[in-house]
Amino acid sequence: MKIGICASSYGKYPLEERYKIMRAHGYESTDFGMSYTESAPYTLSDGEAADMLQAHRRAAEEAGIEISQVHGPWRWPPQDGTDEDRAERMEKMKRCLHYTALLGCKYMVVHPIMPNLLRDIPEGTAENT
Repeated sequence: MKIGICASSYGKYPLEERYKIMRAHGYESTDFGMSYTESAPYTLSDGEAADMLQAHRRAAEEAGIEISQVHGPWRWPPQDGTDEDRAERMEKMKRCLHYTALLGCKYMVVHPIMPNLLRDIPEGTAENT
């Protein structure tokens, strides 16, 4: 077991310093968040996203920080109520899985949101409160 922290906690530091500072503070691993799909790497071209993520990987490896997991995309409140929304979400999940591999990480966390099930539960029931 390693002591870790969310990478975003060190986001104010330049990339060249970020993981070194994290390591100096006693952390050995990090959780890399990619939950918000309206920002990088999702808003970048494939090449730009790869460059960005490989730079993070190199910086983390050089500092002795393991990227232990990546948080995949999700939205709250759920915005996956239509077939189109779910198709868009699946595309982002696939991209995130590729991004996870680029970071050299073995694990991607998926937070399932099931709007159809929530919609079909009658109001006032224990499951809907």
